[in-house]
Amino acid sequence: MKSKKILFVIASFTLILSGCGVIRDANSKLARWNNDLEQEWIIQDANKRLSNYEWFYDQYGVIKSTAAKVKITEGEEQKATQLILIDMIETYNSRSKQSMTRALWKAPDLPYQININDVVGE
Repeated sequence: MKSKKILFVIASFTLILSGCGVIRDANSKLARWNNDLEQEWIIQDANKRLSNYEWFYDQYGVIKSTAAKVKITEGEEQKATQLILIDMIETYNSRSKQSMTRALWKAPDLPYQININDVVGE
């Protein structure tokens, strides 16, 4: 009997609130909040794609210029520059293989992977 009274009070209170627009306003605010979150995610995703895309272009340019330095230097400086070049190529190749990267960029004029011998020409 007591539980029926509690249910009646809850149902009555819900009807009163919905009649006043409180629940409708709460649902509207929740919908706007969800839309704002989705919009923010879309903006962040687009910015991340652009940043990722630009990183590969920048990194490829640095790799090519460092490879040119390897060709014109000699001795210990050449070995040190070549080690730096290998590290940059490994970073490029590693990021290129990541599943998130594959989903975010597909530049037809950049290599998917870089081979040190192709860049240095040895």
